[in-house]
Amino acid sequence: MDSQSKDAQVFMVVLKLIEAAADKEETVRKAVMTSLRKLSKKHPSEVLRHAVDYRKRNVKISVHHQAVLLHTMEHICLDHLSEVDGDVVLLLVQFSIDEMTRSPDYLPVVQMPASGILVALGKAHCNEVMEGLLKHLQPGVVPHYSILHTMGSLAAANVFGIVPFVKATLGTLLPMMGGLRSDALRQVFSYTLGKFSEAVADYLVNIDHAPDPTVKLGAFSTEMGIAYDVLASSWLHSRDPKVCETVLGALGPMFALLPADKVAEQVPRLVPALLALYRRNMDPHPVTQCLAAVLLVVISGTKTSLEPHLDNLLNVMFDLVREYVRQLLVEGERKPPGVCDLESQLRVKLLSVHFPGLRSTVDREEPLRGPAVFRQDRLVQRYYSAGFNGLKRHSLNRLDSLHFTDRVVELLVQQLKNNNSRERIKALFVITHLVNSSENRVNSRLTDLVAGLRGMLGEHDCRVKKVFLKTIVALVYHGYLSDAEGREFVEFIVRQCCPSTLPGKESDNAALSEELRSTCCNTLYLLATTVPQVEDLLWTLLLRLLPVAQYTPATGVITRCLTHLAAKKREEPSTNDNTVELTGPHVVFARCLALLGSPLESNRGIHVLGFLKNYASILNSHLKPAWDQRLAVLVTHLEVTTDWWRGEVWEDLVLEFLSVTLTELADEKWSRQLGDSLTCQVPLYVDHPLEKAMLYKCLSVVIVHSTDKEFVHQQLEVLVGALKQASPQESKVSRFNVSTPCLGLLISISCPQILCPQGVARALGLCAREHLHPLLARLERLAAEELARKSSRLLGFMKDSRHELELERLKTSLLLCYGEVALEAPGTQLLPRLEHGPAAWVLAQLRGAKAPRTKEAALETLGNIAESFHPNRNSLHIPLQGRSEVLATVLDQFQAQCADLHSTVLEVVTALVRLPPPLTSEERVVVLKTCFTQVYQGMGGREDVLSSLGSLVRQILLDSVSPATLDEMFTLLEPWLVSGDAHQREAAVTTLSMVLRCYLDNLQLGYESPSKFTQTGLLLGRLVPRCTDPCLPVRPRAVECVSLVLQLASRYEGHLADHDNDTTGALENIQQQIVTEDPSSLFKVTGELARIICGKLPHFQLMHFSESLQEGLLDPETTSSSGASVVLNILLKAKGGELYHQVHDILAGLLQQLAHIHCPQTRTGTIRAVLALAGHHPKAVVSALLHRPLPFNLAVTECWEGLAQDPELCADIIDQFLRLVTTTPPYEEEGKGNSETKIASLQPLAAISAMREMFRISGTMRELAIGRFADLFSCFLVSVGGYVGVSPPIYTPQQPSTGGSKFAFFPNRGAYKLNPARVAREAFEAFLQCAGCESIAGALSRCDHIEAGDSLASFVDMVPGITRAVCASIPHALPKLITALSQHATSTYESRRVAVVAFYSELVKLKLNGQGVLLESVINNLLNCPGDPSSEVRRLCLGGLAAVASLDPEQRARYSGPVVSALVQGLDDQGRIPLAAILGFSYMLPAMDLEHVRSVQTSVALRIKPYFQREDVVMRAAAIRMFGDLAKFGGSNSTSAFIEQVQGNFVSLLLHLSDCDDQVVKACKYSLRQTSPLLRAARVNAMVQDHLIDGANLHYTDFMADLAKVVAEELVELVPGFVIGALTHIKSPWPALRGNAATFAGSLCGHLASSDDINSSVQLDTVCARLVLLLRDEDASVRAKTARAMSSIFVI
Repeated sequence: MDSQSKDAQVFMVVLKLIEAAADKEETVRKAVMTSLRKLSKKHPSEVLRHAVDYRKRNVKISVHHQAVLLHTMEHICLDHLSEVDGDVVLLLVQFSIDEMTRSPDYLPVVQMPASGILVALGKAHCNEVMEGLLKHLQPGVVPHYSILHTMGSLAAANVFGIVPFVKATLGTLLPMMGGLRSDALRQVFSYTLGKFSEAVADYLVNIDHAPDPTVKLGAFSTEMGIAYDVLASSWLHSRDPKVCETVLGALGPMFALLPADKVAEQVPRLVPALLALYRRNMDPHPVTQCLAAVLLVVISGTKTSLEPHLDNLLNVMFDLVREYVRQLLVEGERKPPGVCDLESQLRVKLLSVHFPGLRSTVDREEPLRGPAVFRQDRLVQRYYSAGFNGLKRHSLNRLDSLHFTDRVVELLVQQLKNNNSRERIKALFVITHLVNSSENRVNSRLTDLVAGLRGMLGEHDCRVKKVFLKTIVALVYHGYLSDAEGREFVEFIVRQCCPSTLPGKESDNAALSEELRSTCCNTLYLLATTVPQVEDLLWTLLLRLLPVAQYTPATGVITRCLTHLAAKKREEPSTNDNTVELTGPHVVFARCLALLGSPLESNRGIHVLGFLKNYASILNSHLKPAWDQRLAVLVTHLEVTTDWWRGEVWEDLVLEFLSVTLTELADEKWSRQLGDSLTCQVPLYVDHPLEKAMLYKCLSVVIVHSTDKEFVHQQLEVLVGALKQASPQESKVSRFNVSTPCLGLLISISCPQILCPQGVARALGLCAREHLHPLLARLERLAAEELARKSSRLLGFMKDSRHELELERLKTSLLLCYGEVALEAPGTQLLPRLEHGPAAWVLAQLRGAKAPRTKEAALETLGNIAESFHPNRNSLHIPLQGRSEVLATVLDQFQAQCADLHSTVLEVVTALVRLPPPLTSEERVVVLKTCFTQVYQGMGGREDVLSSLGSLVRQILLDSVSPATLDEMFTLLEPWLVSGDAHQREAAVTTLSMVLRCYLDNLQLGYESPSKFTQTGLLLGRLVPRCTDPCLPVRPRAVECVSLVLQLASRYEGHLADHDNDTTGALENIQQQIVTEDPSSLFKVTGELARIICGKLPHFQLMHFSESLQEGLLDPETTSSSGASVVLNILLKAKGGELYHQVHDILAGLLQQLAHIHCPQTRTGTIRAVLALAGHHPKAVVSALLHRPLPFNLAVTECWEGLAQDPELCADIIDQFLRLVTTTPPYEEEGKGNSETKIASLQPLAAISAMREMFRISGTMRELAIGRFADLFSCFLVSVGGYVGVSPPIYTPQQPSTGGSKFAFFPNRGAYKLNPARVAREAFEAFLQCAGCESIAGALSRCDHIEAGDSLASFVDMVPGITRAVCASIPHALPKLITALSQHATSTYESRRVAVVAFYSELVKLKLNGQGVLLESVINNLLNCPGDPSSEVRRLCLGGLAAVASLDPEQRARYSGPVVSALVQGLDDQGRIPLAAILGFSYMLPAMDLEHVRSVQTSVALRIKPYFQREDVVMRAAAIRMFGDLAKFGGSNSTSAFIEQVQGNFVSLLLHLSDCDDQVVKACKYSLRQTSPLLRAARVNAMVQDHLIDGANLHYTDFMADLAKVVAEELVELVPGFVIGALTHIKSPWPALRGNAATFAGSLCGHLASSDDINSSVQLDTVCARLVLLLRDEDASVRAKTARAMSSIFVI
């Protein structure tokens, strides 16, 4: 092909690509652009010229099409500008200008790339471009806006080239500017002027490298001045924000080009104008940038012109901070709770005290990056700094500097007083900035700033306080706050450490308030630990604030800071000013003691203890050793007991710590001061009940250690006064035995203060240790005075509810007080005065109490009084008179309908029962029945109530350990043992366990005691169902009761307590194991329990036990009744011989119970019990069972299982079943054609169902299964295959009988649920399991999908696994198996023949374990199958025959010929048979000799070639792989005919490497590796072998491109055929192959050698024509690949 013709093809391709650029898909358009740019590597001018010509010929192309062409041309100009011809440059200049100016409207999608072409050309041909542009720039004629935009862009791209044209251009443009009215033109004029100004400035800056170094600034001053006047006076005030922004962008660089006098003249006008723009609705950032440029010019020259505008400038700049503040507030609201940037900033600032380098890093000015708002703020801050640093840099005098400082400070102070919170935040931000960056300028006005900031100490807005905190830290850090001023500001920080209680908006924003609180806490601690200059200030201030009520919530952080400060005070000499008065040590100590009442509140307990440890030496030097020891104990208790906190232990430790302190000091005066301090601090804890309770208790300890009667009397009056105001509603709040001290507060409607009656009572109780008599006298006087006071009634008939509430409160408080006194006072002093005084009064209050809390207080006090009368404390042996009356009154409290009192009532009853003398029998029954009923009905699962009840029953039993008492308790508990409520059953069993344990532990046998425990059988029978109760906690308790009953029986029989430890140990193990959800484990454990009971149960108790168990079969809980059946079954098996005379009664009872049993487990266990009892009288029921409707019900199934236990009967049954299955048709066919249905025959299916149940009994059936293995195996195998897709028998034929028709039918309605295939598979699996062939059964179980199939395919997939398992596990059975299966090989039923052939085929694959004679027989049978009418049989036969390749050489040589013939015949078959033949050939080829392979090589290759394009993925992959096998096993000297097949299929294999299926790709890789050596091309073969690796990721596009190059160089003569072969795939159904075919064809053509004979063999016009057709493919990816391929034909 000559070069002229080739160029014509290139131009044709370019033209088609240009046309294809109009494609709708973006990917295709990009591919076209890429292809055109690729062609421009060799033909840039031609491509550009054709694009221009096409555009001129087609005026009405779409905008997108036009944009693609222009963008392509722009890229070509940028990439290959130096290679473009000069005439083309001139053509492009004119073309681009025409495209830009074609439309007067703004059309950026076309005009911008056209402008880009001109800019790209202007980088090297600026004169030509400017000449073309200047032609459209005529004086007096407004130019097209794109002309000016191009000039501006060119000025930015080529500074040195554009500057020579600037002056002339400005001369043309300036006269037009005054008459412009269009905003678009004003915008483009401003843009161009700005770029010209920047170009001139850059030119002058780089004058040394400029082509004309004589250019001066003055050459442009006049024009720039004129342009500036228009922009500043007129255009700057445009209403269009975009115009205004563009004008601002031009004014900045233009202002620097103005003369000095012009600058001085324009500053008074320009600065106010710019400041006025901030009030407009536009982005302030361009204004600020312009203003920055103007200020830089002004500062570098005349500065006085700026002073008149300074106020306005500062005000505007201050307003600009608003946007920054607003943005910060918005970000703060979006920030999740707990995220605080302020805290991290403060931490960095404080740490910089010791690391000055860090401070410089923090204060370093950041570059202007980020969003516009934040860039704006940084510019504004720099302008504020100009009032200090900037003016000094330019040598202004000090007066001017101070004057500007005053102006700024006055403005800031004024803004701090603004009512708007955002204005205050702005001022704080600016102050912080000035303090950190201009510290040497603020000193002169520091007093004014601090005074202004002091007015913000009462600020309520959290957002303002956050910024104020940062300002305070900056002032403290720089040392700007003196001690007096610092106290106010530091106290502000401490105040913020308390939770906010202000109403309104602030309290609603809890997250923001909590964030501020956390930040202030951390800030205060950082100040205390990292800023040494404020330590003295913090020490005095925090000690003063510690005992202030307002700061109680902040005491945690206060003591944390004081801990560090106290440690330094202890190590360093004091530097405090003597004039500063410190808080007294006893006041501090009293405050800390009260705070320890709630140590977990904000984790302050650790901080208080740490502070006290460091404060000990300051308090008293003698205390340090004792405090170190006691405080260490307290700290350890806090650290290790937080998760299981007990307040009583902590209280004792704190009070002991105080007691040790007082003992160590032994100073009455100091103790009185401490007591006075505690008394004075009572008002601090109005809202803190726990702290107040601890304060009262500490005060009582001080009273106990005091001997001053006046002091004691005074403090007792304080405690009694507190008792008078105590509120019963808050008593539980003030209790200390709680899990956490952070409790809610309850407010009384009649008392404004929240007090702690429990704490006051506890404190008075402690006082009773040393001051009992004055205390009792004072309490009696209080009761007489207050309770006798009558209420005031309006007109004598209206109730005073307030007075009644106060009386009820006082009663409760007195009751609590008397209870604590009864616990703490010495018995010898208390009891003589207790019974007739306080005790009677308490009982009367209990009877008349109305409020639940008053009742509870009275009950607790009665319990404490009863404890005081116990012999352990009652050394005077004073009895409690009227105990029965008190007991009855206490029991009546159960009727109060208040479950919370139950535990308290039981404890009081127990305390009363414990007192002598013991209760009578009638009293016991009344007490127990009342307690059981009330507790079990209303306990709700409360453990404390149940524990209290257990203590009561144990106490009652201890008073009379006898069988009568035990019978009473069990009789009362029995109804609750079978309750429907699980909690009640659990409680009853738990109580019974306590009773039995107590009875056993305290049993004392004598000569008159009974010799037998007659309740054994009854108790055990009632307890067994509970041992398997569904409520798991009941089970171990019931087993424990069983163990206790057996131990009791053993003790009554005269055995020692520990004579049978083995049984006890076994029951203990059962007690642990029985708590399980696993039914099998529960069954096992229950059996062990039953065996233990049977072994230990006396003979005379067997019938009682049996009758009791039979009643347990009807237990409402299913697991309980099932457990009873298990125990009953084991009992009858173990003890049935001893119950010969009771068999009738037992059997009658079981059958009667069976009619009412619905639980499956219980029913099964009961039937097994019946079978166990009737084991000596079996009935023959085989015939009757076979005629039962299918499926068998539970009873029939269990009967089959029972029959399977008899070996003799089993053999006869199996023989009968085999004959039935073999001789009877497995199904009957109904209907014809598509409506044909196979219905299973009833009798064979019933026999298989029966064998399924029987073979599940692996014991007696195992021997039979092994002995008849071959017959049974073949029977089940063909049955499974025969029942696939078969319907169940819906109707059962009736047996002939006298007087009846033999054709009668009766419906078998339940059979429709059956799946015959599933029944057969399950029977087969059961048989294999029974025979011990677990591996075969496992293979069968993995194929349970055959049940859902309606064809033999699922069955065929199952057979190989079974065959392999048979050969592996029982090879000795193969001869018999083959013989047994051979009788089904010629069956008329296809399914049976398929089963046999599938089994035979797999045997050949397994070589039949080396049994040659049998193998030949199997192969001969398979060779007869290719002519079978069943396609499935033929397919399986080919698979088995192909396995001949794995036999020994002699057998392989004997059968290879017939086998290959059968496989070749299979290649021409239909359906799935060709695939089997292909796979068989791939398996046979390695075993065939070389000549045999070559003889069939070509014919087989021709037969499999059509399968390369099959839709079936498996078929396609197998055929391609087999082609590689033919090449591999044909050797390197394959026939020439086959080599031609290799050459013809080479391209097809390469294209299929991009197949959508991985199997096909792997097959192609394999075949290419095998066939590439036959191409006789070393480099091609090397590439194929190196890159086509299985499992590796192939970069297909790169591989094909590289391979095309090598093929074009090595296989030149084959390239035309390869190209034609690739083009034949452009009609492939797969888009990937069509696109890759085009790509490969283009690459081959592009890599062709340059010889004419070769080029002439490849018709480029044909190739191009085919590819042009493919450009219209429906798939976008194909069109894109084709577009790229068309350029590859000519340029690689």
